[in-house]
Amino acid sequence: MLTFTLLLWELFKALICGALDSLVHTIQQRTIMLIKNKINTTVCDSPNQAFQLDEDYLIAEQKAEAIGGFITEF
Repeated sequence: MLTFTLLLWELFKALICGALDSLVHTIQQRTIMLIKNKINTTVCDSPNQAFQLDEDYLIAEQKAEAIGGFITEF
């Protein structure tokens, strides 16, 4: 699940960066770089927090998947 979340973040980041790059004639290049860096450091410094994937959430998700797998086997 974390791998999927990180891949999804890469997609969002590419979309955001593309949108910012299209504003290069409206916003100064330095401002665009500051925005990109802030977005990147906010998420990349702590992807678990950014995507609300703390340890309790991941444990609950594993339990739910285990129960779901058990039910579908029968």
